[in-house]
Amino acid sequence: MPEPALEPAADFLARQAVAAEVVAEPWARRRRLRRVLLRPQAIIVGLAVLVLVILAIFGPALAPYDPINPDPVNEFLPPSAAHLMGTDDLGRDVLSRVMAGTRYSLLAVAVVLSLALLVGTVVGAVAGYVGGWSTSC
Repeated sequence: MPEPALEPAADFLARQAVAAEVVAEPWARRRRLRRVLLRPQAIIVGLAVLVLVILAIFGPALAPYDPINPDPVNEFLPPSAAHLMGTDDLGRDVLSRVMAGTRYSLLAVAVVLSLALLVGTVVGAVAGYVGGWSTSC
């Protein structure tokens, strides 16, 4: 008859282990996130994304020249102190054009990711409600 006395104790220990995992889970996630963020690759990518976002926000104000208006006098100039990335076939400063174009590139990425999130959420919700993909054909 000692088995019924051991069963509630084992059940109690199992519930305690599950509770400990639930409590420890946020700490484990934070530890994992900290480990990833301290990698040199993550720091480099984070800085690159930060530079792109700053260029997207402040690009037109920081651009040394007008990125749209042509300047026929300065066509096909190589990189120099005046034009850090040179000029194109219409005399427009390439650096200014890159800075202005960053805004539209990031906007396109945001639109595509938003659409992917919307479609994925709808498909996932329908699959979860219906029962997922059918494995029998």
